[in-house]
Formats: sequence, C-alpha cells, structure tokens
Amino acid sequence: MPCDEKVIDDRLDRPENLRDRLSPRQREVLDGILAGNPNKVIAQKLTLSTRTVEAHRAAIMSKLGVSSVAELVRATVLFSDSIDSLTMMSRIYPGLVSFWDNALIARFANDLHESAFGTRVQDILGQSMAQLFGASCVRQSMPFIRGVLGGKTQHFRQVVQTPGGRPMTFYSVYAPQFDGLGKVEGFFAFMIDGREVPEEAGSMDAQQPIADEDG
Repeated sequence: MPCDEKVIDDRLDRPENLRDRLSPRQREVLDGILAGNPNKVIAQKLTLSTRTVEAHRAAIMSKLGVSSVAELVRATVLFSDSIDSLTMMSRIYPGLVSFWDNALIARFANDLHESAFGTRVQDILGQSMAQLFGASCVRQSMPFIRGVLGGKTQHFRQVVQTPGGRPMTFYSVYAPQFDGLGKVEGFFAFMIDGREVPEEAGSMDAQQPIADEDG
C-alpha cells in the first residue's frame, strides 16, 4: 500500500516525538534497528523469535508511514532530536549526516564526509557550508536553506562539487531543530546518493524548491 507523502511531511513538521506512539516493546526493537542489529540479533537480545521481531519491525514501519528508501530518509529525522541520537543514527545511515547552525556553520558531521570530501571530520567542524560545498552550491540551495530555517522540512536533489571537481548528486533532506522556545536553532542535513532514490521521489533539483505546505 503506497504511503501518503503528505502524511510523512505532516509528521515531520510536528514537534512531538513519534517514539511515544510505539509500544515499549516496539521501542526496544527500534533501538536495536537504529543500532544496526539484524532481526536475529535483536531477537536474541530481547528473547523473542525472529518472526516476532519481524512483526514488530513491520508495525514500526507502518506507524512511521514508511515503505521505501526515500520515505525512510525523511522518517530518519524523527529520531534525531539531539547530537547524541544523531551520532548513533549516523553510524548506520547510508549517507552524509550533518548539523548546521543558523549561521550555516557545521557543528556535526559523520565519518562519510571524509571519503566524500577528502577532509577530516574535525577539520569540517567550524567550517561554513560555502567552504565545504562551494558558494555556488549554497546559492542554488538557498531556497531550501531559507525554508528549513523557517521551520519547514525540505527534500530535494542537489549536485555538489567535491574538492577534486567531481560532481556528486544527492537526495537531501533538511530538517529543522527547535530550541525549548520553539525557535529554529539550526538544521539536520541528511544526504544520500541520488542513485539510491527513485527519480520520482526527488525529481526536483536545487533550483526548484519543494517547501512543505500547510493544510
């Protein structure tokens, strides 16, 4: 049954943590999934059958409203409400994960940035987005940057030039991070190889903004 993308976008814009909608056992299974454990290992740790874990996994996916790689990319941000959880998620996420503050300065980046840009993570932290991705890329992405800093999740395709001049196409999700007063203090960036996501899931490029709409 195809997932309603508007439902996903609506959920992404809600400040509540959807983990609260899961049963205690489903949260345990989810923690195992986020830790990168296969069903068999999760089953052993929770003293369950593999079939039971598979059933819980299916229920979790249903409650999150995801059924494809593209949808999973968007749903991932639901569980990345802190740097600690982001660090855990970045270990198993099949792409680039970073956090940018309001001044577009990198405050977090996972290890995959090193292979993509040839720069150590510790050297990336404190850099501006323009320094890492290039001023041209940032200009093209500015509609999405403004959108996410305005509190709306953004999802789009973008082409990034690596330091060696090699262009890389990503399917990107920018998700806002709110402070205790409900103000946007920065955003998470999830970037996966564009070849891993169907064209119809991210057909817009960085010159055609996809800002989630209210209503």
